[in-house]
Amino acid sequence: ALALFQVGWAALMQGLLGDAEPCLLRAYELAVETSQAAVAVISALQLAHMHDLRGDAAATAHWMGRSLDTAHSAPEAAWAAIWPQIHQSFLHLLDDRFAEARAGFETLAAQLRDQPAFQSHRMGVEVGLGLLDLAGGNLARAETRLLAALAVPQLLYGFVYAAAQHGLARIAALRGDVGAARARLAHT
Repeated sequence: ALALFQVGWAALMQGLLGDAEPCLLRAYELAVETSQAAVAVISALQLAHMHDLRGDAAATAHWMGRSLDTAHSAPEAAWAAIWPQIHQSFLHLLDDRFAEARAGFETLAAQLRDQPAFQSHRMGVEVGLGLLDLAGGNLARAETRLLAALAVPQLLYGFVYAAAQHGLARIAALRGDVGAARARLAHT
């Protein structure tokens, strides 16, 4: 299950959705059959991500639900629920469901505060909170959060890094520095 997940995830990260889907589906099925809850959680999460890229909101919600349900029903996979929860909060943010996004990110921030092993997760949450600050018009706080996360880029997953850079580009544009905004977007 884990090997199929890794192949599917690698294909998904390259934009090869048609190649990713059968690997991720089979990884999920095998993980369920063999009681590998953590692999089932992350496989379902990537299936949700794949369907989100395709614009299929119903399938995205279905797989996000399976990911979270599996994580909540298997105590040994509780740690694996963190990424689905982060992803779900980003989806709320993208859908302009700011209160739900903020509630999700703040809950995660509190859970992760004293967990030194989850640095990349904390940075993902920090980017989400920074983007919420940006959406709420608090440019200074948004900039502080986004710059803090980007100070350790090796801890950021690709989509989180791009989201942080995009947020800083929007801040530059809102401040009238279109050149800086374009340069940041070109770099990203």
